[in-house]
Amino acid sequence: MTDQPPRPALALTVTFVAQMLIAFVSAAAPVIAPTVAPQLGLHPERVGVFNALMYLSAMISGMLLAPWIAWAGPMRFTQILLLCAAAGAALATVGTVVGLLAAALAIGIAIGCTNPAFNAILGRHVPISSAGLFFSLKQAAGPAGVAAAGFMLPMWLVWTGWRASLVLIAISCVIATAALTPTVSRLEWRSRMKPARLPLMSALLKVTSEPALRRLGLVSMTYAMAQQGFLAYFILLLVNLGIPLVSAAGLLASSQLISVVARIAVGHVADCWMSPRHLLATYGLVMAISLFALGSLPPSPSLLAYFRPSWTAFQADRGRDFSVIVDGISD
Repeated sequence: MTDQPPRPALALTVTFVAQMLIAFVSAAAPVIAPTVAPQLGLHPERVGVFNALMYLSAMISGMLLAPWIAWAGPMRFTQILLLCAAAGAALATVGTVVGLLAAALAIGIAIGCTNPAFNAILGRHVPISSAGLFFSLKQAAGPAGVAAAGFMLPMWLVWTGWRASLVLIAISCVIATAALTPTVSRLEWRSRMKPARLPLMSALLKVTSEPALRRLGLVSMTYAMAQQGFLAYFILLLVNLGIPLVSAAGLLASSQLISVVARIAVGHVADCWMSPRHLLATYGLVMAISLFALGSLPPSPSLLAYFRPSWTAFQADRGRDFSVIVDGISD
């Protein structure tokens, strides 16, 4: 293993940018679906199928590829993940069912190994005393990427069209991959030993066999379902309620900006004041209330005039923290 001096700021910058770009790519489908899906002869609701395939790919690739991160090197693995995200965005421009299927699989690979790769980089370089804050800062890149997609993609759709927008996303990921090359020698470490060959289901069996991991896994799965359901259908719901796409995407983006702040704050709270278990339970109650409030919104063309959501949806480090918060609906 190559011995490198700690570089916490550089490690955080690299992982933040990479995770933000991958989150941007993964959020593109829900943002553009209300406009693009009818042009392809698909129902906008089918974005849920795309997301399901994307995260199925993420789950399988995470189990298969994560053990190889230390051997390949987490920095070089990060470059591979960015190229997978770029390939997914490019494949989606084909506009066929096969192209969309391939895009979902490629983006899923990028999503599935982000946390193992990025955590390996940060775990090597950040001080233990501030680990919660550093990992929360890195996780804040997820909602930051979704926010960027919500703010930028509707404008790109108008200016360049959906295919050119996806090409721009792909090019951004390729540029980021190239830009990371000089940092590899400064952050990289590699294990000389190849990972042991483990059965495909060994990780899942380990989680289900240990009570504490099983409970955390079930809670994480439930919270992730709520989070991804929100991200996949929030814009479509608002569009169906009479809100223009640009405004609906802007509301999603605004909610994710709040989430950026919340993720960072939660990491500090979990380090200093409140146990992650109690924090996680509190989020479950808030999430249930928030989902009920969102599902109870009445259909109205003037909904935007009084609807001010400050919805925060996030999953903090290692599946520990998820949150969905709605401030309310004003007069």
